[in-house]
Amino acid sequence: MDGKIPIESRNKNDEKVSFDHNFDPVNNIITQISRREDMRKSKRFWIAAMCILVLIALDLFLIGGCGNGDDSSDPAEPNLWEGKKWFDDADDVYEDWQAEDPGNKPADEDLLVGKEIVLDPGHGGSDPGAVNPDVPVDPSDPNSELIEIYEKDINLRVALLLRDYLKNHEAEVTMTREDDSYIPFEERGEAAEGKDMFISIHHSSSTNRSVNYSRIFYPYYGYHDRTFEILGQTLAYAIARRFYEWIGLTPPEKAVRPETETWVGRLAVFDYVYEVNPDIPAVLTEPCFMSNLDQVQLLRHKYYQKEEARVIYFGICDYYYYFDSYSSKFRILK
Repeated sequence: MDGKIPIESRNKNDEKVSFDHNFDPVNNIITQISRREDMRKSKRFWIAAMCILVLIALDLFLIGGCGNGDDSSDPAEPNLWEGKKWFDDADDVYEDWQAEDPGNKPADEDLLVGKEIVLDPGHGGSDPGAVNPDVPVDPSDPNSELIEIYEKDINLRVALLLRDYLKNHEAEVTMTREDDSYIPFEERGEAAEGKDMFISIHHSSSTNRSVNYSRIFYPYYGYHDRTFEILGQTLAYAIARRFYEWIGLTPPEKAVRPETETWVGRLAVFDYVYEVNPDIPAVLTEPCFMSNLDQVQLLRHKYYQKEEARVIYFGICDYYYYFDSYSSKFRILK
């Protein structure tokens, strides 16, 4: 990999974002060590230094090694896409939000071939997740009928679209659910056995209707071990960077959070993933708040859901593009 890599992308305002960095991983590590002489002999310090190296490298090497995903087909569950809750006939409404691949590399088109990825659409069945109870069917009409939008439905729609992006690039995808059914945490976690990655897809909610930001959770080593934490943190950072480029809500250093940041039942899925496969990256994504009325109107559009799926897809590509050469090092950090 060359030391100097130009990267170009565009943000949601169609403004060009360019990066042109000289990156020397060895010097970066030495710099970190020199600042912390009192921790030189500490195993925890070396682990933290490696984590810093990976996070900085992801920041500098945001190159989506896969294709742009434009050949994604719609999921085959027609009943899931019907009803007045959704705007499924206006794919060109939010063109300004389209996620762009900043650096397709043909040599890496096989980046996801054979990767076994678990997608976990949060909630389902009797568990609706977050509920926005008063969403206007027609936001332009002040007297519009109000409907309820359930998080479980949005999670599933995004996950099915992400499934198609991944399959179109020859990844092997396991879904914890493909319909409106309730799946226990234990069963969701067990799906990670023998797989390469676990991504749980959620959306946030708050009693404060103006709140809207991104959160990507990763496992905390105090509950598991350091390898499981670093793998999850690395994937979380890759996805958070892509979310920030696309939707611009929360910079990755604030969006990426350990599971200890909040107590919520859905994070229990990490415990069950760890039991069957502690050597894979596992994250829980919450790109935005569906309790925010403007945001939930965006989430009703199939086009916007496609873009959310596509952004996660690019984050997965970034992770594998950079991380493969480091995988053996992380396996010995337990």
